[in-house]
Amino acid sequence: MPGERLLKRLRKLSRGQSHDIPLSDYTDSVLADLARIYNTQKGSVLIAEDYGLMDFANLQNMLSPDEMEQLIRNIHDTTRYYEPRLSEIQVMACEKKGDFGVLRFQVVGQLSFGKQKVSLKYDLVLTGDGRAVIETRE
Repeated sequence: MPGERLLKRLRKLSRGQSHDIPLSDYTDSVLADLARIYNTQKGSVLIAEDYGLMDFANLQNMLSPDEMEQLIRNIHDTTRYYEPRLSEIQVMACEKKGDFGVLRFQVVGQLSFGKQKVSLKYDLVLTGDGRAVIETRE
């Protein structure tokens, strides 16, 4: 499998031939793709103005309810549109003791893996310096 072209691997997956790809490798690939999407500022990609997240670098912990809802909606819509392997996506703001200067969201969805669906959960942490970090949930 290593060394095979992306389209060939995707074709196998669409036919349900996922048995030769470990689920952990597949999940890692999806999370890496999501990290690239989340670390792209909306409006910075010439061919897709809505690719990426809105600018959150200047956001503090104290967002208005409307701003928080807008950010949650942006995370949800961006994930749904640009990561088609993930469905039934839910995004919720959450707090973790000791977090300062970051915004944390729990993202839950169903990952298509061949012909089956696998639950995928992760935290998306938006830092004050404009980075998006994905932390997996066990």
